[in-house]
Parts: sequence; structure tokens; C-alpha cells
Amino acid sequence: MKAIFTPLVIGTLIAAAVNSVIFLIAAELLGEEFIVDPDGIGGEPRMVVPAIMPAVFTVFQAIVGGVIAAAIALATKSPKYTWRLITLVGLSLSFVPTAFASLGETSTFLWLSAMHVVAGALVIPLVERVLPADKNKAADGETTDTSDTTDATDTAGLKKPAGQAPPGDTASDHTP
Repeated sequence: MKAIFTPLVIGTLIAAAVNSVIFLIAAELLGEEFIVDPDGIGGEPRMVVPAIMPAVFTVFQAIVGGVIAAAIALATKSPKYTWRLITLVGLSLSFVPTAFASLGETSTFLWLSAMHVVAGALVIPLVERVLPADKNKAADGETTDTSDTTDATDTAGLKKPAGQAPPGDTASDHTP
């Protein structure tokens, strides 16, 4: 599980920082007010989003994502595919409440949506990278890291199958 949570924490901290910067640029430099409707139907008074909230929401959603990632890793046959599917559907659905909460203000909707995309673009691939494509293969000792199976490249830049030495390698050119 540590393999899942390390990239989740790193991605979350980076996303929270980037979203806070986006919020401050939009609010302070560009004058965006970030006024939202908490219930999404106009029944409650409008609320100004405090500057800390993008970071708080990013971290909260990452905690939810961590629980989902752990459940996926334990309960599904193909954790990587399931994670990708669930998170992309979740990211897509996150725009719906954003549209209602922004009270028809297009600029607020676009800024909040950009923050969702930033968080998703940072966290989703980092966690997906450490999840096994097939749980059965991962249980047999195979890893999802392919860095140790890279192909050798000869002097002309052409790929050689793994395990073959490039031409001119004196260790392999000796004949008995």
C-alpha cells in the first residue's frame, strides 16, 4: 500500500500548491470573486470561497482517492484499468456540481474546472503508474516497472532485442 500512497501524497501536495497559486492569481491579479452557491440551487446565501479552500478540497479529495485506490488494488483483477476508469469518470462528473455552484458565472466555472483538471492531471497518472495492470501477474512477482527490460541500441541508433549486445562488443565477438 505504501507504493500507492507515496505518489498519491506527492501528487496531492503539488496539486494543492498549484491550485492555490491558480486561485490567488485569479482572485488577486485578475479580480475573480469566486462566489459560489453552497447548495447549487440558490436556496442558501452566496458564499465567497476563502483562499485556503482550493488546497483543503484538493487534499480531501486525495484522501477519498487514496481509499478508492487501496480498495481497487485489493479487490479488482486489473487495478490500473479500474483506477483509470473510475477516476476519469469521477473527474468528468466533478464538473456538474461546479457548474451549479458557480451560479452561472462562466469565469468562476472555468477557474474551478481548471483546478479540477490540475488535480486530476497530477494525481491520476502518478497513482496509475504504481498500480499493477493485472493483479495475478503482480502476485507472481512481476512488476509494472519496465525500466529493466529496455532494448539495447546499436551505434546507428537501431533497436536491438533485449539481451543482444550491440555489434562491436568485444565480449560477445570472441569465438572459441
